[in-house]
Amino acid sequence: MSTSEVTYFHNDISGSPMLATDASGAVVWKENYRPYGERINNPAGSNANNKLWFAGKPFDAATGLSYMGARYYDPVLGRFMGVDPATVDPGNVHSFNRYAYANNNPYKYVDPDGHSPIDVAFLIYDLGKLGVAVYTGVGVGHALVDVALSTVGVASPIPGAGQALKAARAVEHGVEAARGAELGIKAVAVAEGGAVAKGGTYVLKDVEGTVVKTGRSKDLARREAEHGRNHPDKTFEVDKRTDRYEAQRGREQDLHDAHPSAHAENGGLDKMNGISKSNPRRNEYLGAGRELP
Repeated sequence: MSTSEVTYFHNDISGSPMLATDASGAVVWKENYRPYGERINNPAGSNANNKLWFAGKPFDAATGLSYMGARYYDPVLGRFMGVDPATVDPGNVHSFNRYAYANNNPYKYVDPDGHSPIDVAFLIYDLGKLGVAVYTGVGVGHALVDVALSTVGVASPIPGAGQALKAARAVEHGVEAARGAELGIKAVAVAEGGAVAKGGTYVLKDVEGTVVKTGRSKDLARREAEHGRNHPDKTFEVDKRTDRYEAQRGREQDLHDAHPSAHAENGGLDKMNGISKSNPRRNEYLGAGRELP
């Protein structure tokens, strides 16, 4: 009697699988993508047990194309193979390119179904707010409006199933993120007033999962995009979310100390300590960082 093999896929905000694990939690494979979706770790023809890749869409190895829903897409060229079914929007200069993906800016936008791009940074922020609101029952209406504006702010003027699907996915993913926060999973961090913290600390990992850089930023979404351009083979992971400057400084130093592999002398990308040992506020910063949940 044969037994089924279970594989769990771990996706990013756009739905692209970044990691697969088996039933025991062991890593089966990892993946990184070039800006427009070409796979780096498991190129076409590899034996990675998955048919859904960039943006969570089916990939046809025979043609090298992804089926996005409305059109086929070539992740190597970064272009759709068919003309955009939505009409040109005179208010959006990018809509005049009938084959472009995500307004020609895959770091800022994603295009879930081949109809219209959505802003990743605003969507992440608004999903966090909506997830917390739905789970707690407070402020759902306002949060839902924010998510709706994010999904249609740069969208096609023609409504359709694609837009409805994006809104439904937004609510579902937001609720999951909020539940994760309550369980202690660092998926969503809430600052005072119920807003998701925009800044915080992070690490960059190589394809082996080794931390090669630690850091902090006032805008984690923007920093992730910057590192995506400069280090496309590295994986960006948020460590802690906080907009408090002192806590960011202290946590960054502790991260640096905890990961010698990130130090420049060991081949990492950290060029110096986050806090000088002579800094008179060193203990204050470290204390603030260690108070983070």
